[in-house]
Amino acid sequence: YITEEYEIRGYSVRLYEAPPDDLPVYSFGDQFEVMIGEESPLVCVSDKAIRVTTWWRLVQTPTLDYSFGLYLYRGEEFITQTDDRLVLQGQPTSRWGTAETFTPVILSLELPQHVNDGDYELMLGVYYWEDETRLPITGDQQQQIDAERVLLRVAAIHIEKNACVS
Repeated sequence: YITEEYEIRGYSVRLYEAPPDDLPVYSFGDQFEVMIGEESPLVCVSDKAIRVTTWWRLVQTPTLDYSFGLYLYRGEEFITQTDDRLVLQGQPTSRWGTAETFTPVILSLELPQHVNDGDYELMLGVYYWEDETRLPITGDQQQQIDAERVLLRVAAIHIEKNACVS
């Protein structure tokens, strides 16, 4: 699967990746299974975004088009979030087909300018936009699930502004 694509001086560069086979699998409701790709724990503020590779598979085809939310917390303090439709190869969730393999979806969160150096947690939730109730999460590594907020811990992020200086 193509997980990254760039145009450099008229050339197309594509990164192909196979689904990982050694990451824990989490379920959102009885609809989706997801694996989270490994990300660098250091993020430069000048990049202005945190990108995370997620791998999705349908358990059953939903009749609704679901959305995702990525949330950034520093301890208990909410910092920022992004919400968008959950799409796979340009298709909303009601048009995904069930599959035996996981397919990549790149999610990204824009960082606010006021973000300070420090340690943060990136969290993921899935919900239907009309009622905004998050789908319950289950998985083997329970410490990654925040049951109170109904969010999955995607990554521990360390931000250093000066790390971006070249």
